[in-house]
Amino acid sequence: MIIQFQVILLYLQFANCEWLQLAQYLTTNKTFNNLDTDGFINIDGDNIGYSQYISCGENGSYIVLNQSQRNVQNNNQFYWSYQMYFITFELIFYNSWKTGDFVNYSFGSNTFKFDSNPISVPQYYDWKCINQKSFQQVLNATVDTKYVSGYHSFNISTSQGNLAIKNLIISGLRCSPYCLTCSGVSADQCLTCVISGSAIPNCQQTECAIATPYIVRNQACFKKCHIDQALYFKRSCVPYPIALFMNLYISQNTTLLQNRWQPIYDRESPGADPLNNIAFENYYIYGIFKHKQGYLSTLNLTDQGTYLIGIRIELILFNAMPDKSSISLQINGTYKAHIYKDGSGLKFDQFMIQNQESKPDFTYSDISYNSNYYYVLYTYVNISNYFIIKLVGNYPASSSAGWGIRSIQISSGQCPQNCQKCDSQFKCSICKQNQWITASGQCSSCSENYQKKINATYCQGLDDQTPYSEYLVKEFIDLSINPETYKYYELLHQQGSNFFKGEGIFYSIWNQKFRIFGGPQIWAQAKFQRIYEINDPHHSVSFAFIIIFGPTFPENGLFIFYLENQIQFEITSTDQEITFEYLYLHTAKTLNVQWECKGPNNEPFNAYCGFYKYYLAVHYCQPGCQSCTNQNVCSTTITPASCLDGKYLDIYKNECKQCSKNCKLCTSLQNCQECLDGYIDPSLGCICDIKKFEDTSGCSDCSQDCNQCINQIFCLECRPGSFKVLVNNECVCQDGYFDDSTVCKNCITNCKKCTNNSDCSECFEGFIKRDPVQCDQDSNFYQSTLLQQMFPCPTNGSCNPCSSNSNCNCGDQIIYDSEQCDDGNQIEHDGCHNCQFSVQVECTMQINGKCHECATLGWYLDQTTFTCKEQCRDGLKVGTEQCDDATDNTNCFNCRFFCKSDCQSCDLTKGVCTKCREGLEIEKNYCKNKCGDGIIVSAPDIDYYEECDDANNQDNDGCSKGCKFQCQNISICKICLNNQCQQCQYGYFLNKIMNKCECGLSCLSCDYSFGKGCTQCQHGYELRNKICYPICGDSYVTSHEQCDDGNMNIEDGCHQCQYTCEQTCELCLFGECLSCYEKYQLQNGRCQLLILPYLNQSEEGIVKVTLSYEEQLNLLKDQYYDFDLFENCTQNNCNTYISYLDLVYLFHRIRVDLQGNEVSENYIEKYEQTCPINCESCFHGLCITCTLGYHLDLDNDTCNPICGDQYITIEELCDDGNNIIQDGCFNCQYQCQEVCTNCQYGRCKACIESYFFDIKKGRCLERTICFESQGYYYDGKQNNCYSKCGDSIKAGKEQCDDGNVTPYDGCFECQYQCELLCQTCQQGRCVDCQIGYKLSMDKCITDCGDGLILGSEQCDDVNTIPRDGCTNCLIDPGFNCITLDKKSYCYTCKSYCNKCEYINGQINCISCQKGYFLASNECIKCSDQCEECLNSPNNCINCKIENCQKCDNKEGFYSDFKLKKCITKCGDMIVAGQEQCDDGNIINNDGCNSQCEFEKGFTCYNNLCQKIQQKYIEFNYSNTTTTNCLHLKGDLDFKSICPKITSEIDLFATYEFNYTLTPFEINKTQSQYGCEIQFQFFKTITETNLIHLIIPLSVDGQRLLDEYRITIIPRKQIYYSQEQKQQAESVVATSNKFQLLLQFTGPISILLGGISFFWTILEILTWINNFYFLNIEYPLNVKIFFQKFQWDDIFYIPDFVSLNTPNDPFYFQPPLKFQEKNVNPLFIKNIQIFSCLISIAIIIYFISIITIKLFKLKLRSNQFLSHKIYIFTKCQLENQQPNTTQNKQSQALNKNVKNLPYFALLIFTTALDYQYNFWSKIQSIINLLLLDIFMACILQLYCPKPNNHYIIVINNFLAVCFLILSLVIYYVYLYVSSKHQLLLNHSIFKKKYLSIYEALNFKNKTALRYCYFNMIRKFAFILFLVVLYDKPIIQTTFCCLSCFMNLAFLFYQNPFNSKSVFIQIGIPEVCIFFIVSLAVVIAFNDLHNILSDAAKQLIGWMIIVLMSLSIAIQMIFLLIEFYHRLKSNFKSLKYLICPQKQQS
Repeated sequence: MIIQFQVILLYLQFANCEWLQLAQYLTTNKTFNNLDTDGFINIDGDNIGYSQYISCGENGSYIVLNQSQRNVQNNNQFYWSYQMYFITFELIFYNSWKTGDFVNYSFGSNTFKFDSNPISVPQYYDWKCINQKSFQQVLNATVDTKYVSGYHSFNISTSQGNLAIKNLIISGLRCSPYCLTCSGVSADQCLTCVISGSAIPNCQQTECAIATPYIVRNQACFKKCHIDQALYFKRSCVPYPIALFMNLYISQNTTLLQNRWQPIYDRESPGADPLNNIAFENYYIYGIFKHKQGYLSTLNLTDQGTYLIGIRIELILFNAMPDKSSISLQINGTYKAHIYKDGSGLKFDQFMIQNQESKPDFTYSDISYNSNYYYVLYTYVNISNYFIIKLVGNYPASSSAGWGIRSIQISSGQCPQNCQKCDSQFKCSICKQNQWITASGQCSSCSENYQKKINATYCQGLDDQTPYSEYLVKEFIDLSINPETYKYYELLHQQGSNFFKGEGIFYSIWNQKFRIFGGPQIWAQAKFQRIYEINDPHHSVSFAFIIIFGPTFPENGLFIFYLENQIQFEITSTDQEITFEYLYLHTAKTLNVQWECKGPNNEPFNAYCGFYKYYLAVHYCQPGCQSCTNQNVCSTTITPASCLDGKYLDIYKNECKQCSKNCKLCTSLQNCQECLDGYIDPSLGCICDIKKFEDTSGCSDCSQDCNQCINQIFCLECRPGSFKVLVNNECVCQDGYFDDSTVCKNCITNCKKCTNNSDCSECFEGFIKRDPVQCDQDSNFYQSTLLQQMFPCPTNGSCNPCSSNSNCNCGDQIIYDSEQCDDGNQIEHDGCHNCQFSVQVECTMQINGKCHECATLGWYLDQTTFTCKEQCRDGLKVGTEQCDDATDNTNCFNCRFFCKSDCQSCDLTKGVCTKCREGLEIEKNYCKNKCGDGIIVSAPDIDYYEECDDANNQDNDGCSKGCKFQCQNISICKICLNNQCQQCQYGYFLNKIMNKCECGLSCLSCDYSFGKGCTQCQHGYELRNKICYPICGDSYVTSHEQCDDGNMNIEDGCHQCQYTCEQTCELCLFGECLSCYEKYQLQNGRCQLLILPYLNQSEEGIVKVTLSYEEQLNLLKDQYYDFDLFENCTQNNCNTYISYLDLVYLFHRIRVDLQGNEVSENYIEKYEQTCPINCESCFHGLCITCTLGYHLDLDNDTCNPICGDQYITIEELCDDGNNIIQDGCFNCQYQCQEVCTNCQYGRCKACIESYFFDIKKGRCLERTICFESQGYYYDGKQNNCYSKCGDSIKAGKEQCDDGNVTPYDGCFECQYQCELLCQTCQQGRCVDCQIGYKLSMDKCITDCGDGLILGSEQCDDVNTIPRDGCTNCLIDPGFNCITLDKKSYCYTCKSYCNKCEYINGQINCISCQKGYFLASNECIKCSDQCEECLNSPNNCINCKIENCQKCDNKEGFYSDFKLKKCITKCGDMIVAGQEQCDDGNIINNDGCNSQCEFEKGFTCYNNLCQKIQQKYIEFNYSNTTTTNCLHLKGDLDFKSICPKITSEIDLFATYEFNYTLTPFEINKTQSQYGCEIQFQFFKTITETNLIHLIIPLSVDGQRLLDEYRITIIPRKQIYYSQEQKQQAESVVATSNKFQLLLQFTGPISILLGGISFFWTILEILTWINNFYFLNIEYPLNVKIFFQKFQWDDIFYIPDFVSLNTPNDPFYFQPPLKFQEKNVNPLFIKNIQIFSCLISIAIIIYFISIITIKLFKLKLRSNQFLSHKIYIFTKCQLENQQPNTTQNKQSQALNKNVKNLPYFALLIFTTALDYQYNFWSKIQSIINLLLLDIFMACILQLYCPKPNNHYIIVINNFLAVCFLILSLVIYYVYLYVSSKHQLLLNHSIFKKKYLSIYEALNFKNKTALRYCYFNMIRKFAFILFLVVLYDKPIIQTTFCCLSCFMNLAFLFYQNPFNSKSVFIQIGIPEVCIFFIVSLAVVIAFNDLHNILSDAAKQLIGWMIIVLMSLSIAIQMIFLLIEFYHRLKSNFKSLKYLICPQKQQS
């Protein structure tokens, strides 16, 4: 991953000192909410809350201060260190501000007080945000303190005023690079200098010392520029935009980048403290590294060019580094840089120190660290883009010192960002896509207003227009501002309203990210001036800035730009932003620039001016030039200095400067070209080779045994093969060897420690010391011959290598014979497989089957298992990982797909959620709020919540489309606070849940835009003044009414739409009385007085009383209120009515007679009638008792079902015996709960989404509420809460929850679990380990020294002796170990022995190292020629060089042991091998390049090369149409070179084309020759198939580089198959015959008549001739048909004058299609046929006149009338009478004429007719050739040509004249078509114009218009044909359209006088239309290639058929005409012959 950061390259002196934008707040136009107020909070004493704000639509939100919020503070704390600070902010004052009110602004500890009225007369305006008068003020504050920290805060002191805050911007001053402190932006304002001893304030005049030549801005002089200011320019280090490949900063939690690094564990101390991210001061470090621990990563740098790799490291050294300790940077195993300490202190080798400082004491893991130092180090390395980087420590094991890492950065070094390739330092050669190279060598998008793209790769800026251009001004390019230069903008004058933000405030904020000059509320009508000083010689200046205009800037408004008081341009608003760039010639030392915004209608709110991105570049004279007119012409110069080796020329000071240290040749201080002798790699600053180190004398060799070193005594790596190992940075002899005069020699056999070869102090494991000079094998051990290692004899099992019958096999866990290992399993890559060491392919270093390094991308080393494991969260998917995106916000967790908790169903193979709970919707692997569904629900999986949800996605209705509270329009919401409405306007009601104003449920349509309230009510409501009121009494119950019975009766159950009962009701429910007071009886829901009329209660009891009838009736009336029953009853007539006693029975179930006695049933039988339904017995038709399940309704005499008796009647659906609501049966009808959505027979089947459906109970239950914050989650299947293991919350039955699924970490699957090796586990903590392990920091680790080899132990020799073969239970390098009696015994092989075995106390070598052979148990070195040998030194089995040959350096051959070949060395002045030359260097462009190959344009002899003079070669086609033949000319000897020319064609194979080469003579006198190349193509060639000609420049043609290449764009040429060509030949044969027929037909038609038909054929041929010019690729058959039908074949006119040839100076060409038909675009060449025909017509006319004159003399007649011009009217023509005199003369003339002989008469009449119709004939010729005439005019005028030659001028004039003639002809046609039919029929009129309307039906006005309509069609066709030639589809389409319009006219109205003429003309027109239509199809095919070859050929035949048909029709009519003419003339011929017979 490449992380790019943008830095600004400051090339200019003025820019070296600048104000930088540090921070900005409240500048964006965003709308705030409670969670986002741009960091501002409300401070009220100790209480902190959300900050109040107001939102203003597109202008965003403002922080407000008012009476309830007087204090606000930005919660972002700042820490800055700049020289000075400049703060600006905007305040808007509204409401009432009084004198004495003020605003305080605090910048950390600095407080500024601003009066509310800082200007004398505030400019008030109507602030639309609150619709109140307000005034605005921009305030500035300057802080002259370097170190500042704290917060930004505002507070007000006012009783009524309110304040809005916007655009808080902070800028900081950065001094000139040479200043430590300064007082301003100028370079001469230094207070203290970087270089001590400098003359203050001009610090730049002093230079750094040569030892530290680089000055780093505002710091000091250094050896190198810092990596973040890498470029050295104008004597200071400046920032350079590089690309960061990796930017690792240690944070509290492990990041993706940190996961790509892995620790290097100390193999010598495996139990060291673990490495962690540790909090240190106010940041984090990784460490603490001890002993030999380190950090490594594998990097693959792609997609970015590099020039050196830059590495920057932040380190903290804890405690003082011990002596002979170091921290080294390794790249691919090679040491590149070091921090080390020797006796003289801490030193840095190849590391540059950017910063260092002391750090306070620190305690970690109970260890105190003092003397701590922080370092920022950097270095450059020259490596490939794929490498392994390591930081490795080398501290003593006993030391408490250590080190930690703060950050590591890997960058593109000295190659700029966005660069794909860098060939040199700080110079990009190839940029990435959409990037262009700038003059500074960087890559830019070239999109700024000061840049422009020169070509496909280069971007030019204003400062790049000349080599000596520099910027003078860069202003208004961001939000920062320079308060010092800003004051130089002088206000000259102003008019109207300006500067609403305060007096002297000339800037505003634009597009939220630019501070601009002028702009809204600032600049409407004012003029400004600024004067610049330019003291250095220059010749011009360039400006670039962007002008802005207000949205309603008026048309009469202007923006005016002045230079030196002269207007340069005036511009008005064409767009809101206009980019302006301007070059101005200028040489004076001052420059006056003025800007003016002008216009009477300008105003500062919407019609304003402004500009930003203002750049001014000065184009200086070249260095040393005192004055100049341009960059090249200098009037006075200074001679540049000449420098010696080791120095370079400083062009700015014109003096020689010293190159950098160790550099021999340089072009600048930073660009070394060649190092001093002994140093290498000038790109790295000239360093020592890998086996050398630098001291005071230069580069010195490391010690003899050291391969890499820091100095002579500090070795880093021992030389391979020296039998030495590194101990305390020194190389000492390994075990089994002793030091004999710096050479390690063998001890006696099996001896581990000795001082010479005659003594032994210690034997290897498995051997016993018998005497001082002998080590014998222990009988309890055996030796592995392969490993050369001793192992203890096994005590059990069938395998015992110590016995003679070993019986050992692979898998018995005993290492024996050829086995390297034996782990008893067949698991591959577990360290041992098939008894051979086997590790994973990702392992990059293994020792004895254990992996010790996994430097493979995506993997890390598991130190406990010594295996490579996938590194999760590093962004690299490898191994078994399902995913790895290194984030917590995706569907990948612990590199496995998962879904978040709200997801109810998940596809774990993809990590995609498939089901969410109600109110949420699926979003990848989680559920998110579904805004707009009307359900407010929390989605804890995402950091988003709904404040509201009004079931829509509209804004400004109280709830935004993002489901956040939002203030409504002020006409709706009266008071709104924090986007929540508090009080509504009249007509609206506050919804306190949604915090919005609504019209209420009674409203059907509510206005939420203009405050109109409800506009339409629901049914049952009426609208009164914006509010809906219920209509009581309309019998419609609304939600605001309890009932509505349609009346206003009191005590009828419903009164005034509210439930009411009578006053005697004791319990009233829903308007129905359920119980009555005492003495009242409930009847039908009513309370009625209880009366027993036939009983009387007295003291004696109840006594029967006899009542009169009237008393009975009154009692009944009083009791029952049934007046209808008695109103018609009288005393004498009551028998027909029910008696009182009958009613007593009916109501009280008692049978009595009139005397009160009970009566029998028979008494009433006669009164029985039909009973009601469900009545069991009745009386007089009235029911007495009902059947089971029914009760009697006395009022209605019905039996109604009894609901609640658990007996289901036919009327009841159910009866559950109760009256419980929503229990399934209510009122004996099925009923479910209200929340049930599917009710079936009283059982619910589905509920609404917010309820839980219990399937077993069939009921809807409320969802159980679960608190996820407490670890309980909702179970949608059981409606209960459950705990979720892995959420880090202990809940429910969980014993623990550590938030992961890692086993053996104390908690697994939420149950306590200790690690696998734990014996006793208590609550996830191990208290006792298994045997062989011990407890360390709650972890079970192997117990080294117990004799058991377990875990990561390689051996265990039960001691702590170091370097004895087994140290810390790890096998020492060079040792092999065997196990005997539970103890490891280790030994080493002899010198150069690769494998050895320990047998019977003897170490026997089995195989030697490469380059040695085994003899007598010793390894002897092979000869120099042998890489491997056998039995003797010279018996090579593998040679170092192929065939063991010896490379002779004198002959130019050198040994390359990698290639195993003798190779040549370019640059040794010896031409050998494949070298073509060798000039002793590897410099390119000198004739012999760096590969020792000839270079183009040079000739070499005896290794000396000279540049060949360039040759002139030109080429052209032999003709103008084809691409077959090319002619080459030039100053080469083509006579000898021509046959050697070769050719290549893009996308053509060699067999797809052929060519012949023929020299031809150009000039005989000079013997000058050219070369003709004739091509033959075997497939279609187009313009994309470029032709490349390779022309050898030397005659011998043996040097490949002596050649000249020409690339030619070919002309398109279609390849046709043999079959197509044969078909075309048949077309040619047919067309030739057809052509011959036409040539024969012409004269015959003249003799025999039918000239009109032949004339039509000629017109058709004209069309056919023009069809060829359509710019399409016709099929071959059509193309040949077109080419054969030409005018030249019928009317051949020789070319008397050759004009417009390629040799003519005025030569020009028509389009390609015209060239193919040899059309000459010169006008006079295209009207030859027309001129000839007109000339012939005139000649014939004069001949006819002469003929008539002769006949007049012969006839001696004077009766011929002279011709007169007659003007007729309609009346004159109708009333014209014959002239008698004329008639007599005509009769006499006719008599004389008829007496003439036949042929004489024929000649006379023909001449007379021709003379009579001469003008008509002329019209016929013009009509025939009109297409050609018009085409000749268009070609002459349209084709590109040189217009200054007289031939062109004459032809242009003639073309214009003939165009005018064409218009005249058109008006003639128009004139004729407007005449009356009588005039058209008159002989005199016909004489002139008959040819125009000869075949037309001139009696029809519409038909007559066809004559000029057809002419328009012809003109349009030719115009489209030529003008639209380059757009084939448009050309053919418009031509087709013109033909269609003509055809439509013909079919709409037949314009001809007969159907035969219509057929004769119509069929060709139809054919023409279809031909052009097919041409449209071919045009589309040419563009999109949609037709096959066969289909295209078929279209060709269709076109031929259509053309042939059109001509054939005319031929048929012509033959018919011939027949009729012959027949009519037969009698005349017969008359002519018959007199001859009679005379005979």
